[in-house]
Parts: sequence; C-alpha cells; structure tokens
Amino acid sequence: MSDAKLIMFDNRLKKVYRILRKQSKQQDVSCFRLYDRDQKHHHRNHSI
Repeated sequence: MSDAKLIMFDNRLKKVYRILRKQSKQQDVSCFRLYDRDQKHHHRNHSI
C-alpha cells in the first residue's frame, strides 16, 4: 500500500474514532468496535 493510501486510511480511522469517542462519552459507553462495513475502503475489522 502506498504512503498516500496509508495516510488517507489513518485519517479516516482518526475521524471515525473521534466521532465514536464523542458518542460513547455521551452514552456512557466504555468501549466500541469499528467494523469493516463502517469503513468504505477497507476490508478488515479493527477493535479500538
């Protein structure tokens, strides 16, 4: 994978993480999981 694609993927993960972190604090949730269907351009599951 090229550096540009890795940077784009990293930016998407960070953006989704910020959104989920904010929502989880509002709902008093201590953990959450990001699934591949939540990421349009990636095909793996990632636990955060």
